[in-house]
Amino acid sequence: MLILKHIGNAYDEHGNITEYGIQGADFCRELLLLDSAGKRKIQIWINSIGGSVIDGYSILGAMLKTNARVDTYNIGVAASTAGWLFEAGQNRDMSDYATWMGHNPHSTDGDDPEILQKFRDSIIKIISERTATPIDETAAMLDKETYLTASQCLVNGFCDTITVTSRKNSKRMQQATSISDKWSEALLINNAVIPKKFLATQKTQDMAVDNKTDITITNRLALDADASPAMVANAIQALQNKLRISESNLTSVTNAKDDLEITKTDLQRKYDNLERELDKLKDDIEEEDCRNREEAAKHMVNEFVALGKIINKAEEIQAWVDDAKVSKEAFTKVKNRLTNLPVNKEARKLPVTIDQSLVMGAGGPKNADQRMLGIARKHGQRK
Repeated sequence: MLILKHIGNAYDEHGNITEYGIQGADFCRELLLLDSAGKRKIQIWINSIGGSVIDGYSILGAMLKTNARVDTYNIGVAASTAGWLFEAGQNRDMSDYATWMGHNPHSTDGDDPEILQKFRDSIIKIISERTATPIDETAAMLDKETYLTASQCLVNGFCDTITVTSRKNSKRMQQATSISDKWSEALLINNAVIPKKFLATQKTQDMAVDNKTDITITNRLALDADASPAMVANAIQALQNKLRISESNLTSVTNAKDDLEITKTDLQRKYDNLERELDKLKDDIEEEDCRNREEAAKHMVNEFVALGKIINKAEEIQAWVDDAKVSKEAFTKVKNRLTNLPVNKEARKLPVTIDQSLVMGAGGPKNADQRMLGIARKHGQRK
């Protein structure tokens, strides 16, 4: 896919379209269509001065959400919006002559500065996350409108590989230097005698023997066997940049984990303090409730004492109070029992009307037999 012109449409001062650019919605739709077709790898070639941030967001979202691998290639200029779109590639390749540029977003329509600041913060986050560049450094780069060459991008983590111009679109056959190469070159002249297929196989085998270590390195770096030392150096530098990004991410994760542990410890301490305060509050409430129940029980029992249903003795009163103050249910049961008790008072003493002479003699009180004998004598039944 190609981004070879400005992103979004160009407008004049009256709002009329002066030039049609790359539409974010269309690009997004086409990229997702390729992804849904099962493509495993998509290349996006970029040579653009940038353009609309809104259209750029649409393209960026599709690049980050696809299942297919999306690689970006800066084949000229990746400036402004095109610059941070270039950073979204899984592998970011720059031609050795290419340029990257970043600056703050701006508007010719007099947009609210606060809105532009929001866009600026968003772009800074995109670039910082994809390049492992600190936020403040990225902000400083955009403030002064920074241009980077391919080598500067590689060193600073803004690209992963560099395509060396001299290695492309040139003859594959290199000048013979080793004995085996010279032998192969000589045999190529006599191609009527020895088939080319055999010569090519023989040359590959000889190169594998002479450059076994080099081939192992280039294989590990996913480069062609004839990769130049500059390409090998660039690939190693790209791996180092990725390692630096991984270390930076690991440090961020470790710091976040430490912060979470500190927060967890602090929250646990606060939770324990709240638990203790809650327990104390419960104890205070229970103690106050006990006092209130005891006061209510005393008042109730004293009322029944006044009614004569309870003997007015301290130990008797306290026993009823102890039963009633246990709980609200106990209070109700005691009250019901006392309500149903009969009045407990001493009977009134009546005046004595019995003839005392029958009970009392001259010599004092008599026993029952003496009294009965006295009564009998009185009536002439005894002498």
